[in-house]
Amino acid sequence: MMGAAAAYAQVVPVFSEDFEGSTTGWTFVNGSGTNANQWHVGSATNAVKSGSKAAYISYDGGTTYSYDVNSISRIHLYRDITFPTASPVTRPFMLTFDWKCMGETNSGGTTYYDYLSIFLSPNSFTPTAGGIFTGSSELNRWVNSSAWQQETVTLPGIDYSGITKRLVLSWVNDGSGGANPPIAIAIDNIVIAPAVGVTFNSQGGSAVSLRYVASGAKVTAPSAPTRTGYIFDAWYIDAGYTTAWNFSTSLVTSDTTLYAKWDVRVDAEKPAIV
Repeated sequence: MMGAAAAYAQVVPVFSEDFEGSTTGWTFVNGSGTNANQWHVGSATNAVKSGSKAAYISYDGGTTYSYDVNSISRIHLYRDITFPTASPVTRPFMLTFDWKCMGETNSGGTTYYDYLSIFLSPNSFTPTAGGIFTGSSELNRWVNSSAWQQETVTLPGIDYSGITKRLVLSWVNDGSGGANPPIAIAIDNIVIAPAVGVTFNSQGGSAVSLRYVASGAKVTAPSAPTRTGYIFDAWYIDAGYTTAWNFSTSLVTSDTTLYAKWDVRVDAEKPAIV
């Protein structure tokens, strides 16, 4: 809890996958058995962020978390996700996941050769091995990190109420070299959930816009509000100014209101000289 007046309903994820249980619901599009690099769910060394399993690329049937840089791959792992019916839709949805992938780009990081691409497409789209899907449903591409990273992606701002989307994880490598050692994609702890909102009550100061973040994330401190005759002190989790919000460490796990605390300007208390 964030404080008696600050916390509201907890967020309920639309979808959550840690790969610890059955992979029923996921479709593996790895192509023929002659394709060296393939998607697997397993427990290969260095492929798991938490728990005992994750999804990753392997060139030897899932035993090793690595890929053959000389084998061209266009392979996919996907599943359908149905969003709950909710009217009106008042907040965005967030996709969060843990990932690592060195892959390969050019020296400026602007051209991608070996990488993960994630799509949230209509469920009428079915990816095929050897094919690269490009279009407006691509959320981003991930590459150039040999260490685990936590990613948060705000899904496109449409009305998701009651619709089914296809979440597609695509691994692409061009077969012409890569990092040494070759570190392909590993992905774990995928969650899609409504964002949580942080409301800034400026207590008579200038307006500060509502911000949305993923549940369990930090919120970035806004620019300090202004108020005639006062100096801004800090944001607090309650109107009684019991506890200040720490933007460096505090995590937002539910809808939260923060309250501005003000100090009277000393020069504002002095009588005017006439």
